[in-house]
Amino acid sequence: MARWDLGYKDPWLILTDLEPNQADALWYGLRASTECVYRDLKSDGWQWHNTRLLSPQRAERLWLALAVATLWMVILGGEAENQSTPPDYQQLPDKHIVFSQPLNPKPLRQISGFLLGLIALIADVLNGLSIHLSRWKTLPPSPVDAFYHSNSS
Repeated sequence: MARWDLGYKDPWLILTDLEPNQADALWYGLRASTECVYRDLKSDGWQWHNTRLLSPQRAERLWLALAVATLWMVILGGEAENQSTPPDYQQLPDKHIVFSQPLNPKPLRQISGFLLGLIALIADVLNGLSIHLSRWKTLPPSPVDAFYHSNSS
């Protein structure tokens, strides 16, 4: 596959065994985020690689639980990130190293939203705070939700 969009210096060349009508180079762009989610499921978060499940049915149920828990951690991580205060550069001396490079108005994320959510959850539990699911009700409805709500009346 090849893709070369306006404004880009080089083309994107992808080797695949898919038929041309089954492939799209844009899907390859999701690879980086897919690898990050896999890392969250494996070594950074849920330790999937230590389960040693042999039954596909049990693995299927566990993957569903992990998917829901991962979504929860990302929501908590987003909340924690939105509550953080931006750095106050005015308190730093004029010759501080931070001024040796252009200041980014929005600092780059140092850890994943998943890991930030997991840390926030652990901190809440250790501080005796209640576990909440308040943001779940603000998620947009899925097409399945819309179908069931329209057919339930």
